[in-house]
Amino acid sequence: MLIIHWSGQFGAANTLALKKANLLRADVQDPYGGKYLRDRRSGVPDGVLLHYPAIYSVYQPELDPREQFECAAWGMQQFAGVGVTCIHDNFCHPQYASAYVRLERAGKLPCRVRVYPYVKNLEVCRLYLERMQRYQDALVRLQGIKLAVDGYAMMYHVPPEHAHLAIPMHPQPLFNQIIKAIHDKGLQVDVHAVGDKGVDWTLDAFAAAAGSAAECAKRRHRIEHYCFRKLDSIRRTAEMGVPVCTQPNWIEVKADDIAEKLGQSGSETVGSTLPLKTFANEGVHVALGADVPAFPSHSPLDSIRSAMERRTGRGRYLDRSEAVTFLEALKMHTLSSAYAAFDEKDLGSLEAGKCADFVVWNNDLRTIKTTAEVMALRPVATYLAGNAVYTG
Repeated sequence: MLIIHWSGQFGAANTLALKKANLLRADVQDPYGGKYLRDRRSGVPDGVLLHYPAIYSVYQPELDPREQFECAAWGMQQFAGVGVTCIHDNFCHPQYASAYVRLERAGKLPCRVRVYPYVKNLEVCRLYLERMQRYQDALVRLQGIKLAVDGYAMMYHVPPEHAHLAIPMHPQPLFNQIIKAIHDKGLQVDVHAVGDKGVDWTLDAFAAAAGSAAECAKRRHRIEHYCFRKLDSIRRTAEMGVPVCTQPNWIEVKADDIAEKLGQSGSETVGSTLPLKTFANEGVHVALGADVPAFPSHSPLDSIRSAMERRTGRGRYLDRSEAVTFLEALKMHTLSSAYAAFDEKDLGSLEAGKCADFVVWNNDLRTIKTTAEVMALRPVATYLAGNAVYTG
């Protein structure tokens, strides 16, 4: 048995699961980027697993084709029901991505899908790049490849007692090689980078792979999460044309935990977390989204509310200078998100010549000012290519 924390970064396995994975040994090595917590006396892993590499050395989920189809159909309908017309799936195994294709061919896909298969190391990356087809149809498209530089937050300044949470997923030279391999195949790179040090590693790797800021901007290699305000990095991000794809729900579900771990010395770091206003003022393309199941909500309204309110789960309000208005957050969720996947010519706004993907709401969005008004919004109908895919 394995229980995975909703963040995806921690797990707990029982003795039988450890035994089947051949991990009940004191001499077993931690996988790079992950860690097995151990019994202090014997040195044998005690079942607590940190980060993807450790978790997935024990657990490999498998669904048969019918289950894949049914799960994908259910998930896509949940998105359509909250007013989503396009998703970027960037933690997808290629085997499961085929479910989207089968849904589209069966006429049962209510959202557009941009697929970014996740690679855990250079070997898997090369295998995917060699074997994957450049699939593109009306609704489903292979857009790029996803990898992670950190799991929790790889920060420059971390209290020693929490240093094990700030480990990189790859040695830096290997991380650079993975990004270069994806870049050289002509695909967009999507990197999970939470911490300020992780972001800098990623920008360095993008610069090395692209060779110039102009080429990097052309390729739109992007960063997921990017949670902390480090002004020199933000300005460099803007200069390189790197889209930031982030999730304001981080404030509600993660900020209190980060504050505890960083302590008093990290109060400014936590207070300015998710610096949406600074991103916008410095010219960064900011795309907002969900991160289920790592964050519990798939609704864009929850994301927008968090971006406006900046209130943690325990009721603390963070630096209000980084809050954005409803219309600013709406644009980040629509046109800017389309830009992050090269879709801005067809999606993201209501204009003549674009795809007729839109949502009918129970109120005029141009009049929304407060978070109470945001949470009173309800989708009346969701349309994809002019056809209703959800009616409330």
